[in-house]
Amino acid sequence: MTEMPMVAEIDLLQRIKALNHDAIHEVEQFTCDANLSALAREYQVNLLRRDVDIGFNLFTIISERYYQENFHSDILKALIDPKGKHQERDTYLRLFLQFLCSRGVAITLPDYSNAQVVREEGKIDLVIKDDTSQKAICDGGSACKRATN
Repeated sequence: MTEMPMVAEIDLLQRIKALNHDAIHEVEQFTCDANLSALAREYQVNLLRRDVDIGFNLFTIISERYYQENFHSDILKALIDPKGKHQERDTYLRLFLQFLCSRGVAITLPDYSNAQVVREEGKIDLVIKDDTSQKAICDGGSACKRATN
């Protein structure tokens, strides 16, 4: 009777071995694919040239501008810009505007349905503006107060 459990265990081990063999074979086929190899070489060349745009990448923004004075404005613009590389259109801008409303800022959300987010407009760090409604939200201290009056 003690031999029966061993038969089941041996059978299980053989099935695992077969699965592993199949998986290894599939990985070998995948890595030996000529098209994949060509794509990997092209990707490596583009990375070396820094001529590749992988879309929205927060780490690219952070690494090149971390110690600059405008760091936070760059991050905020990248996130809330409806035309940003994140490809979420105005989703993050709407969430940001809702956040401002929840903190007591007097904003009428429909006034920003066609909003643009602009960096460094004059002496203003960041502007959220809607040319249709003629409304704007600024981040830039006294320069902002003069621009909106």
